[in-house]
Amino acid sequence: MEKAKYLETILDVTPVMFFVVKNKKIIDVNKRFLQFFNLKNISEIPKEQFCIYKYFYMFDKQEFPDNKLIDGVLWYQYLLKHKDTHHTISLKKNDEIYYFNINAQYLDDDKSAILLTMQDITPLKEKEKMLIHQSKMASMGEMLTNIAHQWRQPLSMISTSATSIQMQQEYGMLDDKKLLDAMDNINNAAQFLSKTIEDFRNYFKDDKYKKEFLLSDMIEKTLKLVEANFQNNFIQIITDIDNIKITGIEGELIQVIINLLNNSRDAFKQNKNFDNIIKITIKQTNDNAVITLHDNAGGIPENIIDKIFEPYFTTKHQNQGTGIGLYMSYEIITKNMLGSIEVANDILNCDNNSRLGAKFIIKIPQ
Repeated sequence: MEKAKYLETILDVTPVMFFVVKNKKIIDVNKRFLQFFNLKNISEIPKEQFCIYKYFYMFDKQEFPDNKLIDGVLWYQYLLKHKDTHHTISLKKNDEIYYFNINAQYLDDDKSAILLTMQDITPLKEKEKMLIHQSKMASMGEMLTNIAHQWRQPLSMISTSATSIQMQQEYGMLDDKKLLDAMDNINNAAQFLSKTIEDFRNYFKDDKYKKEFLLSDMIEKTLKLVEANFQNNFIQIITDIDNIKITGIEGELIQVIINLLNNSRDAFKQNKNFDNIIKITIKQTNDNAVITLHDNAGGIPENIIDKIFEPYFTTKHQNQGTGIGLYMSYEIITKNMLGSIEVANDILNCDNNSRLGAKFIIKIPQ
């Protein structure tokens, strides 16, 4: 078999789709491409200018800056300029969505012909969607627990004030000052409940647009959501935070921080130590914002520390967690924020207290 024919045979049987673009038209494809688009041969592909629109109109907008779809056929030129970045396209066929990893490269020196290859990752995407859904459900359960902790004290205040007014009225001890004081207490508690609802509503808001925000503000919002829960578990959170701005999805980073905090909380519950401390540090290092969460809960066993970011890996009882929290945290930091997250066991020195704990280090490029 001649070399060209042999190469053509190899390209036809590969599960990867490929097509060649020249002068804004598709000029060559393999059999996998024809099969996917229900074409008999390349002659059925429209030859008019911009025919490439017909097949790739659903290019994933989130791959582009500011979520804006690049106009014209220049989207594959965008791929050529960002070769080191992961790119995904979504295609619709028979009302079903298929997902492909895609990359592009020039075929000749004058850069007139471009080869684009597409690998079907639909099963992986479907699994990822399932993990994201499970993560949201687990996160919602955690937030409901935090709401319960936040509401316990103000609800108790309202109940106590109302009962006090009733008893003082029955025994003729209620005067205007006592009534006004009790009403103020009830009103303040009600305002706190209302503010808490707003905080949690913002957390669940499905805001997927990247924006610039201060990491100090993000941490403040996060601690408001969990502070009562951690106080009730006798866990002190201390911070050392510089005013650093990054661009990203703030709600997703809050989810990551809460996941890490909750893991420390659960470790404290298991070890039952005193002087439980979590230290959150945010500093600038070169071109990265570095977020460090360090507890003194005893650390992570060395035989599993390399596995904790794997999906469904967990050391907890099945009723206590799914194991997807740290995996989703890893996905958010590495894929959505193009950063890194690492963990190690290290001594936390704080308030004359030195004890081993887990130290998570998040680096986010600026």
